[in-house]
Amino acid sequence: MATTFEADVALIHIAGGSSRTTPPPGTIAQAAPRRAARGRSDDLLFLNLSLLPDHTIAPGLTAHLTHLGADAYYGNPGSVTLGLRETATIINDHLLDANQSEMISSKLQGRLLIGILREKSFYIAQCGPGQVILVRSHQVTRLSSEEASKRLLGVSSVPYIRYHHLDVEVGDILILTTAEPPVWAEPILSSLAGLNPAQVVDRLIPDLQRDLTGMIIGVAAPGEAAKLPRVAENLAEVESSKPFESAPREQRSKTPVDPGLPKKPSWFQRFFRRINIRTRRVLHKLLYGIAKIGARLSPGLAEPSPSAYPPKFLALTAIIIPLVVVGIAALVYFRFGRNQQFQLNLSDARAAIALAESKETSKETREDYVLAQFWLEQAARYGTSDELTQLQEKVQSSLDNIDLIVRLDFTQIVSGGFGPESHLSSLAASSTDLYILDDTHNTIWHVWSTGRGFDIDGEFECLGEAGPEAKITTPVGIAIVPAPSALGVESIIGIDKTGLIIYCAPDKIPTTAELAPPEMGWGNIQTIEVYNNKLYVLDTDRNAVLVYDASNGFVSGNPSSYFIGQVPDLSGVIDIAGSQDGLLVLYADAHLDLCKQVSVTDPTAENAIRTECETLLFRDERLGHEEEAFRQIPGALPLQLYFSPPPEPSLYFLDIMSGGIFQYSMRMIYQTQFLARESFHDEVAAFVIGPPNHVYIAAGNQIYHAQLGR
Repeated sequence: MATTFEADVALIHIAGGSSRTTPPPGTIAQAAPRRAARGRSDDLLFLNLSLLPDHTIAPGLTAHLTHLGADAYYGNPGSVTLGLRETATIINDHLLDANQSEMISSKLQGRLLIGILREKSFYIAQCGPGQVILVRSHQVTRLSSEEASKRLLGVSSVPYIRYHHLDVEVGDILILTTAEPPVWAEPILSSLAGLNPAQVVDRLIPDLQRDLTGMIIGVAAPGEAAKLPRVAENLAEVESSKPFESAPREQRSKTPVDPGLPKKPSWFQRFFRRINIRTRRVLHKLLYGIAKIGARLSPGLAEPSPSAYPPKFLALTAIIIPLVVVGIAALVYFRFGRNQQFQLNLSDARAAIALAESKETSKETREDYVLAQFWLEQAARYGTSDELTQLQEKVQSSLDNIDLIVRLDFTQIVSGGFGPESHLSSLAASSTDLYILDDTHNTIWHVWSTGRGFDIDGEFECLGEAGPEAKITTPVGIAIVPAPSALGVESIIGIDKTGLIIYCAPDKIPTTAELAPPEMGWGNIQTIEVYNNKLYVLDTDRNAVLVYDASNGFVSGNPSSYFIGQVPDLSGVIDIAGSQDGLLVLYADAHLDLCKQVSVTDPTAENAIRTECETLLFRDERLGHEEEAFRQIPGALPLQLYFSPPPEPSLYFLDIMSGGIFQYSMRMIYQTQFLARESFHDEVAAFVIGPPNHVYIAAGNQIYHAQLGR
């Protein structure tokens, strides 16, 4: 089973120029409720929300929206990014409703930062200004998006969200705040390594010169952190739950839950109220009339007055009338209202499709198809039909053609997956063979293609068969090297954090070796890359990429540093890839650098070669899309990149948000987005493209396969 880290948390609350002991409104850290949606039970949620302008905010509104956001995340199944999007959307919707109220003198805008700790990954969603800072030994990583900082919540109907992703380790310190960067200087942050969250707060607060809210998160091993409070299941539980611990731990305070600003009643609520009032009047007159007629027909009985009903009779009618009203309203709505709404929305969708088909330009056509898709989504809320399904498929196919999106039919290569506790973290593929690293069980699987499916090689020997003397731990990555290699045939290699290397191949006994360490020794080997007879090793602790000779599939010799001259900050790097143009470096904030070794013409220079890096900009030349170049892929959070060599060189990015793959040309121009026709049940973790056009994606404990094509 994959390791699930825990967290110690301390809150930051600076208001009026001084530190407050009470938890800041809008800032919570919580564990899942007892009845969380599927896949959410082990997730830890960290949420920091601040509203502007402060003087218009009703007391408790910020805290109320925070709890609504937590409920939205844990109440909806699906991927982490889907849950983050649901959280941001519900808070944005409530701010839009509040801004329509006459009680608000100026429009409310929200800054939101959400963090999710799942196993060894930390996922972040940013709406508006904010920043996340990772502090570990000899490393400070800052994550923030300038584009997200310009788009606050409560302004548009669809929130703009920027996603980030980090791999965390025990002892890491994470700082979350909606304050605009920068706040703390680099030397101060570097001094925080090794401290607990309460000590971090004590060190950071004296250097703050502005009001802000936020939290300090200390990543801890399982069983070593204080238990976070669970998200309340209902309002009573919120009011009776124990308050969250702040720094110092002895000082506690409850966060009030306020219903917030009044919301406008929906059309159904108004309809129900009118029916309720009219039905009460009609039934009251009917009952009074029946009693009056009965009194006249019965000798000796006086004609009743409205005040002459027995108390029991009045109590009974008080119970019956609302039930009758609800029954009538529900009957009318479900028999007539829902079907009428379904047909109206379907009719609007037909009209939008017909209008789209009459347009000539892709830009105009796309706008109409998007509108048709909206009406179809509205219709699906009220019913279903064969026509609805056909129209949905037609609209989706038309939009995919315009947006250059290809939907692939992925299939599971092994029925049932590789075991419920498996965590498949790295893949390597040739034209017929696929190798899979399972870091939970410290195992490398070998699967081969039979032409009609895939079979697991039950006799394949690798990590477990290297013998106890090998002392190799779980590799950070695997790669295929050509023959003869150390085994005389094409082999798979894996390298662990200490520099030990293992060679494995079908029907061969594994052998191990050791990479020659650099002069400064190993720090933290994060990933490896084999390209063009070279092995590249990323060591983030040593801020280096080391290069080894890998000719003929055998790694040998002493390492050389890829970076000559000034070395960029590699602390935020999550993946590297060799290419014909140089080394591609992917960062956690989703920007991509291309680093080249160039000749120096200056005769006085110490080295004849130096390394130069430039940040590549992503471009989109599709009609109807912005011509602006972006520092990150719009709407994506890349987890891994892959370089596909000539004759058609391309860059592929695995997107953790959609579970799909983006393809860009070497000039960084959008080519295609590949999506699964049916979404994966788990978060994607790794992918690889095998010749000639096979794509494999690891999600949960399963590997999915498809053929790339258009």
